[in-house]
Amino acid sequence: MIRLTRHARNRMRLWQLTETEVTEALRHPEQVTPSSHGQRHAWKQTAQGWLRVTYAEEDETFIVITVTVRRRGPEEV
Repeated sequence: MIRLTRHARNRMRLWQLTETEVTEALRHPEQVTPSSHGQRHAWKQTAQGWLRVTYAEEDETFIVITVTVRRRGPEEV
């Protein structure tokens, strides 16, 4: 199950991303990197650039904290 925070929904609107794109990045990321506070970044390349989904896991639920589109991918950061 995937739960989106209000902040994540606002960022999706800003970047014109669909819930399907975010779900795809979580289920089939090209790379996963650690973040702060026990969170993780799921990276997926899209037409806009690199989609970075910051999430935390609770039980069997992905809680999406924020979503951004980056020019550079995880190996370049």
